[in-house]
Amino acid sequence: MVKRSGFVLGTVAGAAFGFAMAHVAIAPARAATTVSQPAAQAAATAAPAGAMTAPAAPSIREFKILGTDYRGTKRWEPATLICYQGETVRITLINKIPAETPTHGFMIAGYNIKEEIPANTEKVIEFLADKPGLFTINCHLHPKHIGGQLLVLTK
Repeated sequence: MVKRSGFVLGTVAGAAFGFAMAHVAIAPARAATTVSQPAAQAAATAAPAGAMTAPAAPSIREFKILGTDYRGTKRWEPATLICYQGETVRITLINKIPAETPTHGFMIAGYNIKEEIPANTEKVIEFLADKPGLFTINCHLHPKHIGGQLLVLTK
């Protein structure tokens, strides 16, 4: 019973954290490429007035999450991922769960993402966060553990 109550407490704490973070501004994701300040100023002054400029590079929100086992509870850490609608989300999944089942899943049903990650490997997934809301993250292979959430905020 102690293992289950720890999982429930962690789930409740994660939900509370997600709710709190929904009401706090987070820094916008940076573009994949950066331009130095002097170079950006030079480019801005070189363009003639009224000239069209190239659209801004799409922003990428990157996460690195680790699959772990703490006292029998398997989970992805961090369990709560937060981004803005319109951002490209890149998640590096690292499975370090020492379990009798060497492969674990990562699923965000709201975005049709379903991946399997063998033990001691990593996998990168990428998608466009095109709809706002709170989406459940879980292991489609073992639904009773490895829970989490993706919070997509509107800009």
